Amino acid sequence: MVALVIGKITGVFNEIQYKGKVSDHFDGKKFFNNVKYNHDLPAFAFLKWRFNRTAGNWPKHVALKEHPVPLSNVSEAQLRVTLVGHATFLIQTGGYNILTDPVWSERVGFYEFGPRRVIEPAIKFSDLPKIDIVLISHNHYDHLDIPTLKKLNTKFSPFIITPLGVANSVIKKALGHCNCYEMDWWQKEAFTEDFKIGFVPAYHWSKRKLFDTNASLWGGYVIESKAGNTYFAGDTGIANGEIFKEIKEYYKDIKLALLPIGAYLPSWFMARNHISPKEAIEIFKMLDADYAAAMHYNTFELADDSYNQALHELQAELHLKAISPNKFITLEFGKAWDVEK
Repeated sequence: MVALVIGKITGVFNEIQYKGKVSDHFDGKKFFNNVKYNHDLPAFAFLKWRFNRTAGNWPKHVALKEHPVPLSNVSEAQLRVTLVGHATFLIQTGGYNILTDPVWSERVGFYEFGPRRVIEPAIKFSDLPKIDIVLISHNHYDHLDIPTLKKLNTKFSPFIITPLGVANSVIKKALGHCNCYEMDWWQKEAFTEDFKIGFVPAYHWSKRKLFDTNASLWGGYVIESKAGNTYFAGDTGIANGEIFKEIKEYYKDIKLALLPIGAYLPSWFMARNHISPKEAIEIFKMLDADYAAAMHYNTFELADDSYNQALHELQAELHLKAISPNKFITLEFGKAWDVEK
C-alpha cells in the first residue's frame, strides 16, 4: 500500500523531457502557439475561475436508448463516422477503422479523480471492430486515457499516432510495447498511395503533471482517403484563425470537419483554448468544408456551459446564418453516419 501511494506521488513529478530541433513552435524546451493572442491570462486565472465560477446545470446520468454495433469495416471509398462521446469518434474509411482520442473510462483526470462522464460510451468496448489506428490530439486526460489505450493495445495492437513528446513521455511508459509514432505539425504518414494521415496545428496547450506544461505538442489531424479529406480538430481556440486558413490552403478540399463546440464558458478563461458554437461555425466556413459534425459536448462537465447549451446555441447560430443543419450535423450518440461523396 505504501509503495502504491509513493508511486502515485512520484508519478506527479516524473517526466521525460522532449528533445528536438528548435522551430517556430518549439524553443528547445517548451512548445508554444505561433500566434499572439489578443489577451494574456495571469498565472492565477484558473483559481480565479474555480473560486468565482457560475457552473451550468448538468444531470448526473443520461441513459442511452441503445448501443449500436458498428460494422466490421466499410469500403475504401466510403466514409462512415460514429460519435462515441466527447472527442471519441469511430471513423471508418479507406479500409481502416480509426479511433480519435478514445476514452471509455468512467472518469478523466489524474488517477481518474477528475470529472465523471454523464453518458456511457455509445459503442460498447466489446463491440468495437478491429481498430487499426488511434489518433491522439494532445495529452489532457479527457483526450488521452491510459486505461483505454491499454485495453486497445492488448486487444488490437493498433498504430497509435501522437503529437511530439506524447508517445515517449506518457504512452510507452504506460503500455510498454506499442506501435507508437510521434508527429510534428504538417508532418504526414502515408499508409498507402490513397490513404494518408497528416498532423496539423491547433491553438491549445498541454499539461499532465505538475511541471510539464507545454512539454509536449498538441494539434489535429487530416485523414486523406478516396472518400475525401476528414479533419479532426482535437481541442482548439480560434485566435486569429490563420491555422484554419492554412489547413484549407494545404488540403484544398475538406469533406468533413469534426469540430468541438462545448466547454467554452466563461469565455474570458476558455476562449484561448476552446471554441464556442459560433466560433465552430466560423471555422467551418474558413475551411469551406462540405460538412461538419459537432463534438466535445454533453459527456463531461469541464466548464460552465450547461448540458445541451452548446447544442442549442449551435442550432440558433446555424439558423441565424442560414446554414442547413444537414451541413453542420449534431450526431446522435452511437448512430453511424455515412457521409455523402
